[in-house]
Amino acid sequence: MIITAFVVDKVQFKITAKQQKKFALLQVSDQHDSYEFPIWPDLVESKGEIIQEHALLFAVLDVEKEGDGYKISCRHLSDDLDKEAFLKSQKWWKQKPSGKKQEKKEAIMRLCLAIDIEKVRFTHLVSIKQLFDKNPGGAAVKLAFMQGKQEVSSILIDRQKGIDPEASLGAYLREISSVLSLKMEADG
Repeated sequence: MIITAFVVDKVQFKITAKQQKKFALLQVSDQHDSYEFPIWPDLVESKGEIIQEHALLFAVLDVEKEGDGYKISCRHLSDDLDKEAFLKSQKWWKQKPSGKKQEKKEAIMRLCLAIDIEKVRFTHLVSIKQLFDKNPGGAAVKLAFMQGKQEVSSILIDRQKGIDPEASLGAYLREISSVLSLKMEADG
């Protein structure tokens, strides 16, 4: 599950073949790739007025590897940060059946990084990303954006895009003024 914000590049409204209901295909892009994913009829019905080109939207996306690409499903869509809806989507994600056999669980590490939301700058996030890119590995990462002692948002990076749990990143991360704390813990 990814909680993200994006600007819509292109919107196409279409009609489903079976139920004759309206759905939307959104196209979004970053500096590297362009992505297209559907917004199914239930969301179009409830959030249709915000689905327009050049709109800044917040979404909860379910991303699954499918062949050489990814299947993206939108679970929530808003033009404002809606904490309750995101918590509901997170609960859905935790209860989602995987369809895969349960594998033997091994100790998986996760780096938890607390960041002061009032001090963070784009350059800080770029520096953190560069450190992570230089130290790839199997530990997941959670970036928790804090306002005082309250977590107001977070970014979860799964193991496939994670960091090396043995890398000595602490000293470098502590040099970034918006980093409040960091700790490695067992994930799960």
